[in-house]
Amino acid sequence: MAQFITSMLVKFLDVDTLCSLVAKAIASILAYASKKGGKAWDIAKTAITKINLWTALFLQVYEDETLDAEDEKKIAEAIKKETDISKLVDILKKDKETK
Repeated sequence: MAQFITSMLVKFLDVDTLCSLVAKAIASILAYASKKGGKAWDIAKTAITKINLWTALFLQVYEDETLDAEDEKKIAEAIKKETDISKLVDILKKDKETK
């Protein structure tokens, strides 16, 4: 279901609208943390930190011309499954060594 929704968002929304949705989601997380205080800040920070890592990973994939479609698929799947970034690096290293 999430993949369907994502596909529809990307297909029908322009960049500005998609960015606006993401910005609103982040603002909502900030507002929640601000309103609840305490542990809510820690939870919000953890969530935003993970999101930041995944977006940075996306940008690295975008910049890396050496990755093939299979590597990109593995990275996308790892992000989808919320795989720890260090484990993903190990997966890609092993894959590169066998090629």
